[in-house]
Amino acid sequence: MLETRHLGNAFALICDPNAIANALDKSRRWQLKSRVCRPLDRPARSRVSRELAQFDAMIEAESATLQRDD
Repeated sequence: MLETRHLGNAFALICDPNAIANALDKSRRWQLKSRVCRPLDRPARSRVSRELAQFDAMIEAESATLQRDD
C-alpha cells in the first residue's frame, strides 16, 4: 500500500530509497525502447496564422519604437 502511494507521488519517492529501487526494477521489466528527443535542435514549422504573425510583428515594431524613445 505504501509503495502504491509513492508511485503516485514523485516527492515521496525521493525520501524512500527502497521505493526508488522497486520502481526502477519494475520499469526495467517493461522493456521500453529508449529514445532521445531534442525538439530544439531543429526549427519548428510555422504553425502561426498569417494574421497572428502580422500582429506579432506590429507589437515588436511598436516595442522597438518605444525603446528608442527612452
